[in-house]
Amino acid sequence: MLTLPLMATMATTAFSLAIPQTPTTGGPLPPFPTTVQATFFQGDGTCMMDVGSNTLQADYCTDLLWSSISIAQAPNNSCSFTVYSGSTTCGSGASEKTSYPIPAGGGTICVDVGVLDPTWESASGVWSCA
Repeated sequence: MLTLPLMATMATTAFSLAIPQTPTTGGPLPPFPTTVQATFFQGDGTCMMDVGSNTLQADYCTDLLWSSISIAQAPNNSCSFTVYSGSTTCGSGASEKTSYPIPAGGGTICVDVGVLDPTWESASGVWSCA
């Protein structure tokens, strides 16, 4: 017959083995990045006068209010940034759609958006990786 202290030790051991000891992510990481750092520029040249930065989400439409945008390269993935000129909704009403490749690497790629005055001009963009 097992004694009460021995049963308590066995129960505690079994209970501790059944519960993970460290938090889990809930599944494997995606094989590509889901966000990227972008810096926004204004002025007559491309990527000349830094006016701010933010994080872009993969496959989300971003209203572009600047003349150019610098997008960080993903170290292990080729990505792209698609600009929809004349549209703030990435498609509807766009006068032109231009896709810029962003090769894998450790630097940044400057993309000419073409919005010098957001009062009169509009553009939007989508960053995606595969």
